Amino acid sequence: MFYLYANSLLKGVLKDIKRRFIQIKHDFIILSYRFYLNLISTAIFKVINKK
Repeated sequence: MFYLYANSLLKGVLKDIKRRFIQIKHDFIILSYRFYLNLISTAIFKVINKK
């Protein structure tokens, strides 16, 4: 009885960790995308100002 309870609990915890990890990965991708977009726009702006 206890084994089944512990097993289901462990599966729930693993599923939750997996979901959170995917969320963190998704947020990181968005952040890095924004960072590179900002970097590129700054570089283009500097090139335009030099002319």
